[in-house]
Amino acid sequence: MAMNGNFFKLCNVMGPYRNLLSSRFILPSYQPVATLKHSLEERLGLSPKPKRPLSVYFTFMQQLRPMLRQKYPDLKSPEIVAMIAKEYKKMDPSQKSKLEEERKNLYKEYSKAMINYENSITDEQKELIKKAKRDEAEKKLKRMERKSRSQQLKSLGIPTRPPSAYSLFARAAAEKRGSMKIRDWQTNMLQKWKALSDEERQVYETEAAKSMKEFKESMRLWKERMKERGEDESLSLAKKLGSGKTGSKHCSE
Repeated sequence: MAMNGNFFKLCNVMGPYRNLLSSRFILPSYQPVATLKHSLEERLGLSPKPKRPLSVYFTFMQQLRPMLRQKYPDLKSPEIVAMIAKEYKKMDPSQKSKLEEERKNLYKEYSKAMINYENSITDEQKELIKKAKRDEAEKKLKRMERKSRSQQLKSLGIPTRPPSAYSLFARAAAEKRGSMKIRDWQTNMLQKWKALSDEERQVYETEAAKSMKEFKESMRLWKERMKERGEDESLSLAKKLGSGKTGSKHCSE
């Protein structure tokens, strides 16, 4: 089923953000080929590969995120993502079902296009594509190995792990360090951390838990986005490099 011109009302989905969007949510029509940049196949002189349609959620997010950024410029990406996820969960089940059904129709069109595409290229061309993908992955890995670990993770767009409760506590007191040597200051901060009452420590633990929840949601969406784009090599590299650690070894103390 063609999707051109098909729109679906949000049915009070947007809550406090409904004024930021028009009253209709647009599910894009199926695009048979990648259009944003030259694909690997095109660079090899072959026909472009069909583009996998985005999920309803990512279409929803793409349309809402720019408007939320404009409305709330001081919010960080994890906070924006959390707001979008919360509102998506509120979507009327029947409305979401309709959108999902339309997405299934788009995916059927994509699957047919992929079959036609696979049948249109020779075995030699398929091997050429596989070799080019391996070469690109190797080149990417070599480039990234020349960078620092944090730069590697940043280049992949992986969300940054938030600081621990102890790190938040230490950062809040960093301005009072003065001329104290770093080792002495760290020892002093650890002693103060251990001396905090449960109520005082709870403030930092609550903030850390909230940030971690947002981080996990951002990581989940990042992985889904990589899968949607077919960037399996980015997922493999991320797994090899690890998601990084911040904060302190004392975070659980």
